[in-house]
Amino acid sequence: MRTRRGGRILGYALKFAQMDIKSVSAQPILLRRRDVAELLGVSERTVEVMKARGDFPIVRLAGRSVRYPREAILDFIQARTVRATI
Repeated sequence: MRTRRGGRILGYALKFAQMDIKSVSAQPILLRRRDVAELLGVSERTVEVMKARGDFPIVRLAGRSVRYPREAILDFIQARTVRATI
């Protein structure tokens, strides 16, 4: 579901709610951009924009390599998950 701004607010909550805890904990501690994009249900470009805004912390490795702490991404999702009211 998209909002006027093109975000997938409901997608975050649904994807987080449907995750199997074992599959999340089986992921590496540091995630690549494509892994974060898949987890959030957004494009890799959107992850870059979110990184530039400072939405979540990064770990800079040798050279220009960037990784995203798994726990920080899960905290990001959980902080933006809201209970639906009908």
